[in-house]
Amino acid sequence: MNQVSGQKWGMVIDINRCVGCQTCTIACKMENGLPPGTLWRTVLDLESGTFPEVDRTFFPLTCMHCADPPCYDACPTTATKVRPDGIVWIDDDLCIGCGSCVVACPYQARHPVSSERYYFGEASPPEAMIYDPGRVGICTKCHFCFHKFDDAPEGVIPGEHQQYTPVCASSCIADAIRFGDLDDPQSTISRMIAQQGGAVRMLEHLDTAPSVYHLNPPAIAPRAPQLQHTWHGLAAANFFCGPTGAGLYLLAVVFGWLQGTTAALIDPGDPLGSLAGISLSALNPHHWAGLLGPALVLAGLLSVAAEAGRPLRGFNVLRNLRRSWMSRESAFAMVFMALALLDTLFWQSPPVQAVAASAGLGVMLSQGLILSKAKGVPAWNVAIMPLYFISSGLAFGCGVLLVLAGLLGERFPPPSAWLAVAIMLLLADLAVWLRYLATPARTATFAHSVAVLRRRCYQVGIVAVGHLLPVALLALAFFFPAARLAVMVAAGGLILAGGLIARIALIRKAAYLVDLFDRFGILPARGSASGRCARRPYGLGGARWAQARSLASPGECSRYERNDRPPHTPHVAQHWR
Repeated sequence: MNQVSGQKWGMVIDINRCVGCQTCTIACKMENGLPPGTLWRTVLDLESGTFPEVDRTFFPLTCMHCADPPCYDACPTTATKVRPDGIVWIDDDLCIGCGSCVVACPYQARHPVSSERYYFGEASPPEAMIYDPGRVGICTKCHFCFHKFDDAPEGVIPGEHQQYTPVCASSCIADAIRFGDLDDPQSTISRMIAQQGGAVRMLEHLDTAPSVYHLNPPAIAPRAPQLQHTWHGLAAANFFCGPTGAGLYLLAVVFGWLQGTTAALIDPGDPLGSLAGISLSALNPHHWAGLLGPALVLAGLLSVAAEAGRPLRGFNVLRNLRRSWMSRESAFAMVFMALALLDTLFWQSPPVQAVAASAGLGVMLSQGLILSKAKGVPAWNVAIMPLYFISSGLAFGCGVLLVLAGLLGERFPPPSAWLAVAIMLLLADLAVWLRYLATPARTATFAHSVAVLRRRCYQVGIVAVGHLLPVALLALAFFFPAARLAVMVAAGGLILAGGLIARIALIRKAAYLVDLFDRFGILPARGSASGRCARRPYGLGGARWAQARSLASPGECSRYERNDRPPHTPHVAQHWR
């Protein structure tokens, strides 16, 4: 690659000049051979206001090529790379299509290609010429067409010579898209940014440092929230099974230490004879936890692998242990499964159990941090998420252990102590969940997600079924010893049912994507703005406008007010033709 030291490529888009022709969209598809349904860049057609004062805005969107891209840290395979000149790109040969970068990106700029698709069922001659089957099952994104200027002749300046400029910029009929070097103060885009006071970067409060600037952005009312469609039921199964298996084993180990040493299932001196003599009736809850815990974690990993586009590349997931919590989750899971299973079968060694339990704790923590770092989904991107995954993992594991102890008729450990610990774990998990629901709303999207989780159906399933009813049953078990085992099974089943509802609600039903237009859908308006706005932008409801005003800082409010037409702003880009 012919990259010059000190360059940082970026883009400036003048909203005033965009006419919504979608030429950039089609040119990008043709240049990069994108299949049906995949758009690396698009132009939103937005309307705001009420008749007769209605405004229409065309808003081009593309990858922001952030200086601190969240997708880079989220990618477990190191397929996402950042060049010295700031371009973020994907190595197709390493990507497994896990989707972690998709939910991490707040700009919705990464696009999985799930299957081989053609416009007319089979490849037409033009499609066959440009179609790349290597992109099926992986994630794709804009790369600023670096193939056009990496080998540019000496003295050629990308952005000034159309042949060596990203195709979206070179094809724009209105000259609304300009490309150049942000580190060169004399470049066209640097001068445009310096001389235009209203140049903004989208979602700058997320600290991603985008390399794409928008000039003359209007006030845009929030759009209807959109659910993420990258992670589905199988991903929810992973986020349920992993912490459940790890929590089950950790609790069984602790109670096993309190109760005393449990014999290994297989005698190393006579493995075949001892294996043949194993019967299900001889297994106590500690044995079952040592077998079921790794099995549940493995089921979670297989679930997420089944949802990946290229599961046969699965071991690539360990390539980014330095940055990716998904890589770390996989490493912790492998250590946990190996040590927990081997210890249960052969050793029953407290030091090995301690390492395995620590790895299980790492699984719970890693899953919580995967969601906590996902800047594309506000409902996940909260600091309390890792703590919630630990508390819920212990509660779910407690549910499994209650079912095992009740079904096997074992008092393991002494019932009174066990029931008391189970009640405390459930109350602690409930406290963390309620604290999560009380998290102050930083965005309208987060407020909407929490409102979904507060719906009666989820509160009944998560709070009542998953916590309060089991606590009540376990408290009754103190006073009715004869029914204690049946109560333990019922309470454990309710805990698991409530936990499954909680995971489905969190991963599937409340996982709304970031609103691209600032914290409450408002960008700084055309021209300058100062102070808080007294009136609403067109199309913004009263309740949400009041919520926006309460959190907006000076400069974030819009001058697009209900009774004021925005001032005319001249086209800045026309001076740089």
